[in-house]
Amino acid sequence: LSWAELPASLDPADGELDKHRAERKRAQVASLAAYAVEMIAPDSTVVEFGAGSGHLGLLLAHLRPDASLVLVETKGYSVPVIQQRIDNLGFTNCKAFHGTVDDFAATDRQQMRMVWSL
Repeated sequence: LSWAELPASLDPADGELDKHRAERKRAQVASLAAYAVEMIAPDSTVVEFGAGSGHLGLLLAHLRPDASLVLVETKGYSVPVIQQRIDNLGFTNCKAFHGTVDDFAATDRQQMRMVWSL
């Protein structure tokens, strides 16, 4: 994964993290993304619980535009951040959901093929 070849706003180092934390977050996100991008079935729906500000989910939405991603987060202040990032990137295959795992399960929104939590 070459962060330099991606939109800058997908890079965890582009945000408010200090240099050391940004490097660790980059490694963490890249490691899971390398695995997940290969495991996501075409045209499937995948969900990230505890999405935070969306580093992993948004990267996967970029790398796999054929999949639909739902980023679930309980913290009210994080959801607008995710949504703003989705809007700024112009993603149509990614949605933010504010609530718990139980809240999301109660929506019976759609069948999911993959779930992760970072």
